[in-house]
Amino acid sequence: MVHHSSVQLLPSLTHALRAAAPACNAALWCCSRAFSSSTPHLQQQQQQQETAEPLTGLAFDEVFVQQGGPYAGSSSSNGSEDQAIQEPITAVFLHGLLGSSRNWRSFSRKLAQDAAARTNRDVRMLLVDLRCHGDSASRYGLHPPHSMAAAANDVAQLIKQQLGGQAPHLLAGLSLGGKVALQLLKQMVEEEEQQQQQQQAAGQYHHHGMYEAAPPISPPEDFKLSCSLPNTTTSSSSSSQASSSSLPTAAANATDAVASSQLPQPPFRGLPQQVWVLDSQPGTVPLDVDAPTSVGKIIQLIHQIPTPLPNRQALYKYLEPKGIPLPVAQWLGTSLVPGGRWGSSSSSSSGNGNGSSDQQLDWVFDITGAAALYNSYRLSSYWDVLTQPPPGVVVHLVRGELSDRWTSHMLQQLADAEAKWQEASSEAPENVGELQLHVLEKAGHWLQADNPEGLAALMSPWLKDLHQARLLW
Repeated sequence: MVHHSSVQLLPSLTHALRAAAPACNAALWCCSRAFSSSTPHLQQQQQQQETAEPLTGLAFDEVFVQQGGPYAGSSSSNGSEDQAIQEPITAVFLHGLLGSSRNWRSFSRKLAQDAAARTNRDVRMLLVDLRCHGDSASRYGLHPPHSMAAAANDVAQLIKQQLGGQAPHLLAGLSLGGKVALQLLKQMVEEEEQQQQQQQAAGQYHHHGMYEAAPPISPPEDFKLSCSLPNTTTSSSSSSQASSSSLPTAAANATDAVASSQLPQPPFRGLPQQVWVLDSQPGTVPLDVDAPTSVGKIIQLIHQIPTPLPNRQALYKYLEPKGIPLPVAQWLGTSLVPGGRWGSSSSSSSGNGNGSSDQQLDWVFDITGAAALYNSYRLSSYWDVLTQPPPGVVVHLVRGELSDRWTSHMLQQLADAEAKWQEASSEAPENVGELQLHVLEKAGHWLQADNPEGLAALMSPWLKDLHQARLLW
């Protein structure tokens, strides 16, 4: 059941849900937030002020599903064990090159509702705009080099800020986002190893396989809800020009000077229990074997397209003789917004369905930065993560049955990686996580758009196996 009500500014998300949906078995909230790495706890009057100060850190949208029963963080006579049971399932979704958090909205809502129903737990999902993309493209402080490591570090800071240092239960990324997810997993492992060395030196070493109950996760007190029903569009997390018909979103206004003086972020606690790599090539991708419809080819075309454009139809007409299929052109057209990345929010309306507007359209992403990320994507390799996932982590690699991203050589590399993982797992199962390879039928490269029902059916059964406490690796 979805509660049809608006929610005013309240001290925390938990209190907001209690006040707005006391009689609901499950309530779905789709929220857009502004994240600033420099101001985690803004005061209410600061939020309400409209200011021209630049935003820093990654932008993101948020989906929260509240399941019936006790609230996460409620007092219990059973202590920390009961708190761990009520801990929300957390997930982070990363889009592909030239995409944005919007690409995950519809899919994440349905998956969150299903996860809540399967587990009888609250579900919180962060849909991230990676650097140079979506509303993050207009953020300050995300300086070059634009690489997998830099993008993963951005997401790490966001996770630490929003989840209090706890790794999400589930980390998923499509294409570019898939490699960012693998890079982030490697960085988490490195940080865990550093923590273990420090703990061992201090006589506080945790052995493999031990569990530690995590405190309940509540969003910071600067939370402002902009709620919408499942069939509506959420407003942008970085927009400072909220519509008069919608509730204001959280506005984290911070300058680079403030960011440079921020408090240190907490270390990670544990690793994601599941990492979903969606139609992302784990190894290097030579230019001469790149797919005909790959973003690499599209990036070249974007540099040639004269902007601004009067509407999206002009884009479609330009791309048609270039051999770009209409669905790909329409997907690309979602990144055209009035005024571009320095104008209106990427989530705001753009006139009619063709993108007509009084203001001409330009790209919301930073094409130069996106090209640099694509180059880093091509040159990065993460076969080692697939052949030996960290203990306690399940790495899922899903490729589309109709995807043109996979050459015969890459498929052979994938089979070899699976064989190496099986060998390592048989020799020392306690030191190796799990690798799962999947093929999604009736889907090309854009899995969640081509076959969302099939992808959800593939992911949902794994959600019930998520532990109710964090695994300390």
